[in-house]
Amino acid sequence: LWPERAPRDLLAAAREAAVHHAARIHERRYLILVDYERAVVRKRLWIVDTTSGATVLAAHVSHGIGSGDFHATRFDGGSGSGESLVGAFVTAEEYRGRWGRSMRVDGLEDRNALCRKRAIVFHAQWPPLWSRGCFTTRRPVNERIIDLTRGGSFLYVRG
Repeated sequence: LWPERAPRDLLAAAREAAVHHAARIHERRYLILVDYERAVVRKRLWIVDTTSGATVLAAHVSHGIGSGDFHATRFDGGSGSGESLVGAFVTAEEYRGRWGRSMRVDGLEDRNALCRKRAIVFHAQWPPLWSRGCFTTRRPVNERIIDLTRGGSFLYVRG
C-alpha cells in the first residue's frame, strides 16, 4: 500500500517557502510536511521524495498540549507555553536523550526562532498525541524520519 499523500496546497506552500530558505537547506532529497490543521487522530506528517514526488512516509505526529486538545489552534514561540511552532525549519543533528534517539531542528523564521532554546525536537513517544511542543511519533516512525532527513532537510509546518 502507498502512504496517504500530503495535501497539494501544503506541498505547494512548502516548496515556495523552501525557495526562500534555500541557503539553509543542505539536504534536498526529502521534505518533511506537518499539517496541524488536521486533528491529532489523523495522519498529518509526510515525508516527500523531492526527486520522484513520491510520499515515502505518512504518519501521526503530536502537537504541543498548549496548542489545544484534538485540534492545534494556538502557536507560540515563547518558553513555557507548551505550544507547537509553525513555519519553516531545517533538521539538524541527531542525538540520544531522555526519549532515546532524537533529532534537533532549527527555526528559520522569527515566529519559530526559539525552537532550539525550547528544545523542540523529533523524538519517539507512544501514543503520539500531545507533547510540550516536540514532534513525537511512534518509535519506528521516528527512526525512519531521522534516517531520511537528519542534517539539513527542510521541514514545513502549517497550523
